[in-house]
Amino acid sequence: MSPDGQTLAVGALTGTVTLWDVAGRTVRAGPFKGDVGAVRNLAFTPDGRTLATAGDLGALRFWDAATGRALGDPLPVRDRRIDGLAIAPDGSSLATGDANGVVQFTPAYLWDRDVDRQVERLCDLVGRNLSQAEWDEFLAGERHQPTCPRWPERLNR
Repeated sequence: MSPDGQTLAVGALTGTVTLWDVAGRTVRAGPFKGDVGAVRNLAFTPDGRTLATAGDLGALRFWDAATGRALGDPLPVRDRRIDGLAIAPDGSSLATGDANGVVQFTPAYLWDRDVDRQVERLCDLVGRNLSQAEWDEFLAGERHQPTCPRWPERLNR
C-alpha cells in the first residue's frame, strides 16, 4: 500500500505487478512484467512516487508508481531469491536480504537512491577521476570527461 493509502501494488508469482486505485477499486497500471522472477517483495518510497520490486531472480526493479513505467533496467543483487526488502523512512536507501539465517544489512545490499551522493561516495573511495581505460570499459561511446570535479584532470590517466 502506498503511504497515502491510494495505491495498492500487487506482485504475482507469474512475475507481474499491478497497481490498483484503492478508492475506485480499478487497475491504475498493469499488469506489467517485473523481470525479477516471481515478485515476492514490493515497497513504496515514503513519498509514494517510486515502487521497488524484488523476487526469485535476485534482482531489484524500480517503477514510477503513478504510471507503472519501469525506471531503468533490473539491478542484480544476488544469485538467489530476495526474501526481504525495506526502504528507509527518509527514502534515501533500500536494503535487501534472503532467508539464509539472520538477515544482514551489509553495504553490498544497501542501495543509496541518490545518484549524486553515490558519485560523491565513489569519488571519495577512488580518490581520482576515471582513467581512459575505465571510461572506455564502463561508458563506451560517451565523451570522456572528469567524473570527480574536485580532483585534478591529470588524475584521469
